Amino acid sequence: MSFGIKLKLLRTMHKLDQNKMSERLNISQPVYSRYENDDKKVSLSDTIVQKVAKEFNVTGEWLTSTDNTNIVFENGSITNGATGIGKIDHYYSVPKDFLDAFIKQQKMTEEILAMLVKK
Repeated sequence: MSFGIKLKLLRTMHKLDQNKMSERLNISQPVYSRYENDDKKVSLSDTIVQKVAKEFNVTGEWLTSTDNTNIVFENGSITNGATGIGKIDHYYSVPKDFLDAFIKQQKMTEEILAMLVKK
C-alpha cells in the first residue's frame, strides 16, 4: 500500500476532508493532494512522514513501507465491544499496524475518560 493510500485511509478514518487534513499537517491543500495522489514520493526521513506519524500515532516505517500485511474484515464482523470500533458495513482491508495503533488510541482514550470520571 502506498503512502498516498495510507494518507487517505488516515484522513477518512478521522472524517477529515483534504482541507482539514492539510491544516492539521500545516501544509497547503494542493501539496497535500499531491502526496495523497502519490505525485510526490517520500522516504522515512521526510518531514511530512514525521508529521503524519506524530499527528496520527502511527510509525514512519508503516507509512513508507509497501508491505501489504492487512487484516480483512467482512461485513458485520466487528460489532460494538471492547475495541470500540463499531459495526463494519462494508468489506475493508485494514493494515495491521494501523488497526493496532487505532485500537491502542481507543484504549488510551477510555483510560483517560475513566480517570476523569473518578475525580
